[in-house]
Amino acid sequence: MSAIRLLLAPAFVAASLIVAPSAASADGVDPSTVRATQLDEPFHYATGDHLTGTREVPTTRRYGYGRPVFLVGDSMAGQLADGLRRSTAGQHRALLPRTKSGGIFRLPAADSPSGRWSARVRSQIRAEARDGRRPIVVLAGRGLGTSTQIRSTVWRLRADGATVHLVTASPLPVDVASLPSCVVASSSPTTRCHFRLTDADAGRTATLAAARQASPRVTVLDLKPVAARGSGPTYSPIHTVTDGPVQVYRGVSNHLTATWSREVLAGRLAALTR
Repeated sequence: MSAIRLLLAPAFVAASLIVAPSAASADGVDPSTVRATQLDEPFHYATGDHLTGTREVPTTRRYGYGRPVFLVGDSMAGQLADGLRRSTAGQHRALLPRTKSGGIFRLPAADSPSGRWSARVRSQIRAEARDGRRPIVVLAGRGLGTSTQIRSTVWRLRADGATVHLVTASPLPVDVASLPSCVVASSSPTTRCHFRLTDADAGRTATLAAARQASPRVTVLDLKPVAARGSGPTYSPIHTVTDGPVQVYRGVSNHLTATWSREVLAGRLAALTR
């Protein structure tokens, strides 16, 4: 029987270790085989490419060879890193993750920590364009601003020589902290553990509007129907892929697991970076 790949926050590790084995599972998932480990975070957290706190200077690392693909935005953008790394691997593309927790990537850049970080990332994008490498920018996150501000950012990046694509922030589940313990304790988590979405859309409306209103229009990937599959009002926190069940959200946060990003989003992200 396949184990569901649920990666829990430390607070839930002990709980997962005392779950009694389940004799059977209605949906083919045995919660007693759940692997309780550290948070399933994007790969570039460990490498230091994802900035936190007061850090303002982006790294210069790239992963792969070929046309540069910049992943730009806050931690909601950062959760796409593993999917983009997989999707770009076979496209003769180099992934340059340039994300920052709480970072507001907005152009023109303001005189602030986020503004100075934005200006430095923009300088890297411009340098790639000057060298004739035709950079692709995948722009995502909560902190992109209003549709007008997003269009302003897109216009400037295009003027710098970049091709720009937008990705909405992932949908926000209600009571996400209860999902890990529910999955571990349930003999049928894909049918018994569900979440509702909050009314907040984390800038999704503005992102979608900016994509429509930009001239020429911007290609946009909307994560809501991908992460919250079905017609609602409740959705499963587990999706079944080729290798078995995968947890959508990691730990007690509203961020996506790196595994889900690789196995569900990679194909969709590949369409943005061709």
